Amino acid sequence: MKITIDIPEYNDNTGLIHNGSGGKIRVVGDPQSTNARIEGDRDGMITLANALLSIAHNWDTAPPFAHHHLDPHPVLDEGSTSIVVRRLNC
Repeated sequence: MKITIDIPEYNDNTGLIHNGSGGKIRVVGDPQSTNARIEGDRDGMITLANALLSIAHNWDTAPPFAHHHLDPHPVLDEGSTSIVVRRLNC
């Protein structure tokens, strides 16, 4: 399978843009360990993947604090966990 994804370039006026398609995402912590589990439906996983690719693609042009908020309404479906996706500045 080959998939083509359009990832917009970073722009100082608009910031990072991702082509989310909605869906549902949940981040579940395991109290017995340090693991976190990301669960989602197909559209939610595509939305998360687009946000991650947007940051990776614009790594050298976006400021270090550039990030995406994936929240229920308007991006994800009701019942989703709010997620902030940002780069790790080592």
